[in-house]
Amino acid sequence: MSTVFHHPKRKTFYHRSIVPHRLQPYFKGRQQLWRSLKTEDKDEAILKSAQWTARIHQLFLTLKKQGDRMTDEQREALVTHWLEVELDEAEDARALAGPLSDDYREGVWHVLSDNSIHSLDAAHLVITMNKLLDEGVGRFACVHDSYLTLASDMGLLVRLTQGAFMELHKSNIMESFFETSCAGLPKEVRERLRQSMPEQRGLSLEHVPDAPYLFS
Repeated sequence: MSTVFHHPKRKTFYHRSIVPHRLQPYFKGRQQLWRSLKTEDKDEAILKSAQWTARIHQLFLTLKKQGDRMTDEQREALVTHWLEVELDEAEDARALAGPLSDDYREGVWHVLSDNSIHSLDAAHLVITMNKLLDEGVGRFACVHDSYLTLASDMGLLVRLTQGAFMELHKSNIMESFFETSCAGLPKEVRERLRQSMPEQRGLSLEHVPDAPYLFS
């Protein structure tokens, strides 16, 4: 469960998530996770809290499924990665600047594309880590989107990284993003936005297993 509240000693709103009892050992016994939403506006705080709720629930789900099979270092790295990352505030700053200009629209597209790529990187990391754990590989590290393991397991890591990439991109990600983000909009608005979506180009996933290099 997550809530938005006004901190008694500060002017800004905060996001609070309740850590499930079985996951509390992964958070050093903490029962709650607090996060400053960096805003004094309640409506804006509610919107940002919803974003954090989705992020935290994804972390909880991963720990529930794979936490028992991960090392302490892997769990700590995963929790730190999810909790230290900041929500992008660039779009919020532009929204306060006034009427929508062409520069603003272009900026929004850049923000959306950057965040989408970062989200795909994170999803690819989680899928790859889960596949490694399924194979019994417990020594794994990463720096952003660069993965490493013991030399004896590198061949397996390459194959699983390729498999995770193919699994992630076999469906139309743009279509899924559109349906999720526009679900609450009026039908006529959704149809107008759908017409502006870029055409999906051909991605030949069957060539991925033969590729000497791979970038997520």
